[in-house]
Amino acid sequence: MKKFFLLILLTIYSLTIFTGCNSETSKSKIESKESSKNSKSKNGSIDTEIPEIEYCFTAPIFSGGATDPELDKKMVEKIEKEIGVRIKPKRLPKAEYKERLARLLASGDAPDIYTVQQAMKFLPSYVVQGNILSIDKYIQKSKIVNDKINGLFDLLKVDGETYHIPTSNLKVKSLFLRQDLVEEYGINLSQTPTTEEFYTEMKKAIGKGSIPITLSKWIDNFQFFYNSFGGYGDIHQKDGIFIDGFNTPEVKSALEYIVKLYKEGIIDKEFINVENSVMRENLSTKKAASSLDYYYNYLFYINTSKVAEKPTDFTAIYKLIGPNNNGGGLNEAIQDADVISTSCKNPDAAYKYLEWSLLTEKGRLLSIAGLENSHYTLDDNKKIIPSDSAINSNYTVDSVLSQIVSSIPKISNPGFKFEDHLEKAMDKQNLITNDSAKYAGPNFSVPAGKSPLYDNLILEIKEKRESIARNIAVGNQSIEDGFNEYTEYWESINGEEILKELNK
Repeated sequence: MKKFFLLILLTIYSLTIFTGCNSETSKSKIESKESSKNSKSKNGSIDTEIPEIEYCFTAPIFSGGATDPELDKKMVEKIEKEIGVRIKPKRLPKAEYKERLARLLASGDAPDIYTVQQAMKFLPSYVVQGNILSIDKYIQKSKIVNDKINGLFDLLKVDGETYHIPTSNLKVKSLFLRQDLVEEYGINLSQTPTTEEFYTEMKKAIGKGSIPITLSKWIDNFQFFYNSFGGYGDIHQKDGIFIDGFNTPEVKSALEYIVKLYKEGIIDKEFINVENSVMRENLSTKKAASSLDYYYNYLFYINTSKVAEKPTDFTAIYKLIGPNNNGGGLNEAIQDADVISTSCKNPDAAYKYLEWSLLTEKGRLLSIAGLENSHYTLDDNKKIIPSDSAINSNYTVDSVLSQIVSSIPKISNPGFKFEDHLEKAMDKQNLITNDSAKYAGPNFSVPAGKSPLYDNLILEIKEKRESIARNIAVGNQSIEDGFNEYTEYWESINGEEILKELNK
């Protein structure tokens, strides 16, 4: 009965880990595809040459996040003119995509292309389940893919094959410190301090009116501290053997450090309820001295702190060096990736669009910023000014900025400028971008298909680890009790069998 329940749980979850799009019935999908085959051209004749591709995603990956239908129409027309592919965009807010896409996939009505979130962890399982198409034959013929891009592909292959195109460059998180509070509190830290130095210096912020470290509620962030103690909170290979990295002395030592930071008020006492948006607001408005965030948000903080009338510079702490000289930034590697569904009727057109929109400078810039004179205009100094219709439909310059910084093809000259304070900070952002990659910690991907037991329990195991780590961090459970609970759980799911299967 338990096995049956777990299988049902996985089936439900497996329909929820990708970014979403609007649910449609199979009938409407068929009608849509038929209509696309028989689309009328401008002169009224039947156009059978232009394929239509249904693209499901979450903002802001398409047209700066704008959701205005008229702006979408202009984007679709521009893309069709550029590459001869008609895109049918489908977007959902992040809060809704899982459930909506779950219904879509459950009906057997998968979109042609869609985005996989937490791809390093979950994409391999979905490949094994037959949901995603290999794109190696396209990559081999590509005139766009180069060695740098191949390096990103190499981070996530399944049985030596490629199934994805990343939506951004390598994703790494560092700690950002407000320079004004660093000076006010007398904090003295290098960009790679030891864990003890960091503890000693950040204590200076306690009781001064600002939270020393604001974190969001996602327990995945703990890996930043695990890195400092040589731990990795998931299954991974050590000396060529797969081990359960969570139940190790290294992770326990890291949790002891986190508990110390939390108990003494260095880590926000309310972090378990804090969304990313609140964390960022805390740092921008001087409610917090530091936050753990993506490297490309340096410019975001420069801008939002100015808007909040709390302007300052920010220093990046790339890693905390632990007692055994370990440490590294929180390396999410490939976080979001676009894939082609195995049910896609025209994979050639789907790949053509994905490669152009994600891997070419022209296509990426259009996807990021939208169309000049539609999504935005330029003032006399070529500064970007979002249109009213774009602003009213969730378009933001902050989104455009962060995506340009994290774009895979380097966009050195977008054809427009940002506000002067952002342009002045661009060189430092580039430095942080490069150094974040240099100091990135480890990231491992468990091969799918080698352990059916693990493939079936991946969500449940993740949730159990995070629940225990959260309870330990906030003092609801001792480290000893937490890991006793985990050991019992590991035995109940036959965890040693998982490792045996992976090590065959």
